[in-house]
Amino acid sequence: MIIHIKPGIKKKLTRKVTPDDTASAFGKEHMPVLATAKIVAFMEHTALTSVQEYLPQGYSSVGTQINLSHYKPVPAGKKVSCLSCLTEVEGRRLVFDISLRDHSGLIANATHTRMIINNEAFERMINRDDVN
Repeated sequence: MIIHIKPGIKKKLTRKVTPDDTASAFGKEHMPVLATAKIVAFMEHTALTSVQEYLPQGYSSVGTQINLSHYKPVPAGKKVSCLSCLTEVEGRRLVFDISLRDHSGLIANATHTRMIINNEAFERMINRDDVN
């Protein structure tokens, strides 16, 4: 497998925070603001889609690590933008710097690592009986 991915690939996605994106969607004892778990999911999606077009057919990437700092709350109804930048490529390992912002500034930032996988081999691995 030859991968022609180089650092510098960027992707920006914008979306509106919905009630399902809030911490209170996980339980009424939580606050009605953008959940850290949803930030992680949005960041992973942004990084994944930024490099997918550069991968050969039948390949993708999976997240293996994220180091995230979450600085401020965002209520439902507000728009947030996620920007990922590929900073490092080492074999199948991809490292991204990612930030999440709204109109007033930085909400969260992270360093995120993904590994390039062969989809068929990965599916075989997760369908094995001895994985769990």
